[in-house]
Amino acid sequence: MAKAAWCKVNPASGSGNSTIQISADPHTGREERSTTVTATNSSGSKPTAAVAVTQEAAPAKFTATAATVSIAAGGGEAKITGKGNVSAITFTDVDTGDDTPTLKVNGSPMAGWNGGTNKTLTGDPGAAAEFDWEVSVTIPENDTPAARSFTCKLKGEEVEQEIEITINQTAGASTISLDPTEVTLTAAGDAEDVSLKSNDSWTIS
Repeated sequence: MAKAAWCKVNPASGSGNSTIQISADPHTGREERSTTVTATNSSGSKPTAAVAVTQEAAPAKFTATAATVSIAAGGGEAKITGKGNVSAITFTDVDTGDDTPTLKVNGSPMAGWNGGTNKTLTGDPGAAAEFDWEVSVTIPENDTPAARSFTCKLKGEEVEQEIEITINQTAGASTISLDPTEVTLTAAGDAEDVSLKSNDSWTIS
C-alpha cells in the first residue's frame, strides 16, 4: 500500500546503500496521523522493507476572523467566520433572538447542526485538518433610527476560551406621520385629535 500523500521521501529511488529523508507537509489536524513508507528492491523476488511514520497532532484551535460583524438596517444573515480543528462548535445566543443559527464547514452546510442542542460536527473534519467555519445568525430589521448591537458566543469543544461576537447593525430610517393631514377648527377653537406616529423623538413647531 502506498504511503500517504502528506509523507515525503527523498530520494524516491536509487541503488545500493543510501540514506533517505522522510518529511511531511505541515499537519493542522487535532489527531496524529500515520502511514507506512515501503522500500522495494527491483530484482528477483523484489523483497521489501518498511518504516512506520507517525506525525504529531496540532494543538486544538478555534478562532474567529473578527470579534465584530456588521449588518445593514434591513437585517438578514450576519456571517461570523473563523478557523478551527475542533470536534464540536457550541453557539450561545445572548440577545440576537436566533437560537437556531446555521453552520458551514469549508463552504458546505453542516446538516442537523443548530448550535447548542446538536453541536457536534458530522465526520469530525478537525481530526484530520484545520477547517474554515461560518456561522450565520439571523438579525431582524432595525425599525428604529438608532444603531444597535447584538451579542452571541461561540466555543470550540477542545478549546477552553469562549469567543464573544458583537453584531453591529446600522440605524433604520426615522419615520413620522400625521393622520388626518388636514383639520378644520370651529370658530370657538375646540380641539381636534390628530394621530401622530413616529419611531423617534419629535417636536412640534
